[in-house]
Amino acid sequence: MKRGIRILLAVAFLAGTAGVESCTKEKQEDIAYNLATSYINKGKWKVGRFEEDGKDETGHFSGYVFQFNTDGTVTATNGNNAVKGTWATNSDGSKTKMNINFATAPLNELNDDWVIKSGGTGSIQLQHTSGGDGSVDYLTFDKI
Repeated sequence: MKRGIRILLAVAFLAGTAGVESCTKEKQEDIAYNLATSYINKGKWKVGRFEEDGKDETGHFSGYVFQFNTDGTVTATNGNNAVKGTWATNSDGSKTKMNINFATAPLNELNDDWVIKSGGTGSIQLQHTSGGDGSVDYLTFDKI
């Protein structure tokens, strides 16, 4: 009986570690996507980092508080000024992405299809690579 339990535990352990070792980049991106989409509509967020064309432009969003809603709308509030936009998540077959769209400046600087690099309860890191010059932009939302 004890031998049978030991064998069962050994098999379970090996199966579990094999799954961890075979975790591919795609699986890691799926995990980031699931974490980001599970938490983005829970609470309020601020831009912790926005880097475009190698320049830190985080200050453009100072004072803005973002609320992502389950219906695909996002509201950015700065004092008494509230601006509505849209957001969605999708996959292009190789990357999981978050699309953000605002009509007015400076929020329209965030308009892009951002690859979800990591996400969770405290922050969500996004990245966009330009199809033109290959430059990489970074956007991080930090939970407030």
